[in-house]
Amino acid sequence: MTNPTEVIKSIQVDHDATLKKLEGLIQNIDARYAFLALYSSKLFKTSRHWTEQEDGMTPALFELAAFYLFPHFGKNEGSRHDGEIQQLIDTLEELNRTRAFLCGFTAMSDSSDFSEITSQIRTQTETVRGSGYPYQTRKLIEGIHGRFESWFVRQCGIGPIRCLEILEVYQKVLNLKFREHHTQFHKIRARGTEYLQAQGLSPEDVQAGRCNTEKWEGINQEIMDFMHRLPEILPLSFQDTLSEMSSLTQVEWDGFRNLIGLTQESINAFDEVNAVRKSPTFFTASDRFIFFDLSSVYDALLNAFDTLARKDQKFKDSRYVKHTAEWMENETASHLQRVFPKSTVYKNLKYPDPDNPGGETELDVAVHWGPFLLLGEVKGTQFRDRSRLGAASQLRTDLERSIGAAFSQASRAQTFIESAESVEFTEKDTGRVLVIRKEQLRRIFPLSITLHHFGGIATQLAQLKKIGLFKGSSYPWSVSLSDLELITSFVEEPDIFLHYIQRRIELQKSEKNIHGDEIDTFGIYLDNRLNPDELWNMKTDHGEDLSMIALTGGSARFDEWHQAKEKGNLEAASIIGLNLPDEFMNIIQELRNRSEDSSRWIAFALLGLSNDGIAQFIGDLSHLRDEAQADRRVRRVTFKDGNLTVSILVTRGATPNELQKQTVFRASLEKYRHRTNASVAIGIDAGNSNRPFDYAMWEEGEWEHEETMEKVLDSDNRSFIPKSKLPGRNEPCICGSGRKFKKCCLDRINTIKPTRK
Repeated sequence: MTNPTEVIKSIQVDHDATLKKLEGLIQNIDARYAFLALYSSKLFKTSRHWTEQEDGMTPALFELAAFYLFPHFGKNEGSRHDGEIQQLIDTLEELNRTRAFLCGFTAMSDSSDFSEITSQIRTQTETVRGSGYPYQTRKLIEGIHGRFESWFVRQCGIGPIRCLEILEVYQKVLNLKFREHHTQFHKIRARGTEYLQAQGLSPEDVQAGRCNTEKWEGINQEIMDFMHRLPEILPLSFQDTLSEMSSLTQVEWDGFRNLIGLTQESINAFDEVNAVRKSPTFFTASDRFIFFDLSSVYDALLNAFDTLARKDQKFKDSRYVKHTAEWMENETASHLQRVFPKSTVYKNLKYPDPDNPGGETELDVAVHWGPFLLLGEVKGTQFRDRSRLGAASQLRTDLERSIGAAFSQASRAQTFIESAESVEFTEKDTGRVLVIRKEQLRRIFPLSITLHHFGGIATQLAQLKKIGLFKGSSYPWSVSLSDLELITSFVEEPDIFLHYIQRRIELQKSEKNIHGDEIDTFGIYLDNRLNPDELWNMKTDHGEDLSMIALTGGSARFDEWHQAKEKGNLEAASIIGLNLPDEFMNIIQELRNRSEDSSRWIAFALLGLSNDGIAQFIGDLSHLRDEAQADRRVRRVTFKDGNLTVSILVTRGATPNELQKQTVFRASLEKYRHRTNASVAIGIDAGNSNRPFDYAMWEEGEWEHEETMEKVLDSDNRSFIPKSKLPGRNEPCICGSGRKFKKCCLDRINTIKPTRK
């Protein structure tokens, strides 16, 4: 096995050699022009197509380039030769990749408990930009900071709304410049193409040097001159901005630059590359700037205003923190109302404090939908720079104040619920009373909603046991506000949303080393419902538990969807939804159409079937429907999937009363026979085409030996549908007892014979 220390040393050698090469190239190149040439080349590439895999590290590349090139702006005229510029760009990209590898391998090699977490956060900070889609972060800035526009103007000369307007102007002017010069470029190239065609020459002739006329050389020189001018044309100037924002003042321009701008002067204050991420608008001169990634800029703006607000203790305590909490509560409730009926969503609830007899406390958000209860706490805690860079004590404090504190407060509400058979919460703003009857609940899910993304740690809460958080086996679903917004935008129904939360918490309880952010995890859920057999229950080829599970690739569909939305072409975007067969979803939809709590619970439970279980469900259902005859008989099949027994009964002619009775009976008997904790039975009248099924029954409880049930089993003629394969005599019995078929149920089976046609 390769020694990780040796790998790190090898990467470090490559890193140092690449850095030395870069420093040598910089001495002979026009650094400002090289930086702008990098910008124009990447802008042209990503304007055609952007992918996370190819372009996700480009914002970090610009920070790296700025760190090494800005100090050399204007120091010498330097070369602008295409070949030398391209060599510099290639070296920057190689250094960027090497830095990522070095950081990643260093994180992997550190075996100490807390270092594993801090190293992961540091790796995320070094390489990944954008904690949400641009519109999401913009909404945070407008909602949280926009209310205090005038206060921020007094502090730094410009407010958040005006900053957003400048960025809008940048995008508008850049697009105009881009289209204008793109058109000019194509006109020049078209003249060249026309000339070659008139001369009967091809591009191959040009490459071979067979086209060296004066006219061709003139056209070619126009193209070269255009490409050389382009990098310096693209930056937005103060005058460009004034043409779109006539009210913009020099004070505002300077305030914007000082807030999130990188200049040749300010670069001297940064002693490491990742510090540049706080200043992702690159002022190549005092009156003009560029930026590449809007998400990075919005993140920097959000953090800059947050830092300003928290420096003024009086403003922070009296206005800022309170407004942030209220705004987050309203947004959380709004997102949840996309999924649940508005009447089931509550916010800002007061209730008796179980930890302080006679006292009162509050719960931020609650959803009571059928047999499900969500208890949510929102936290706008800061994610400080030192935490992002892996400082252990600060990171632990930030995680405790956000995820940990929210879970504790949600757990306090759960303690209150468990204290009596019936409890009440009161919504402060409306006086609405939420009555919770303990006997009606089947699942209570605690939610921790954070303002920040926290570098993917939310999907790895079990790892936080190593720093003293979540000491037991209970976990919340911890999710950032932006991720909650996206998930509730694409989840189809309450049962799917609730099942996703269930699987996310199960993922934590597996206590496996999971790597993957929330949106990747959600995307994979839509593909396979986070099937345990395909994830945390998987084994290696040698039968060993997996040491680490990486959840990647699930977010690409959302990136493509948002790109299509920005271009106004949503028709071209793929439909995003849960990947399940229509035949199965027809059953789920019928359960949704019924208002009983039991139907909601059965739909939730069926979503938990394994992939094999769903395939068997569909196959058995289809087979039974095909075999149903108008003879009033009820044909049935039962199978066990994990700790759930599923029975399907189909008739054509039996009375509704008879079908209902048999469905109830089968749910109870098959649960006992298979010794599971739960059983569902679906009763179907094949002669009724108006709905997928007629009856659905649920039975739940710990298995206990019962003499009455044993007698019923002895007298029950268990039936198998035609063409189904019985196990071999020495194979495990289909009842799930663990005994061989010949020593268990073989003598009691009555197989239905195929009907002759």
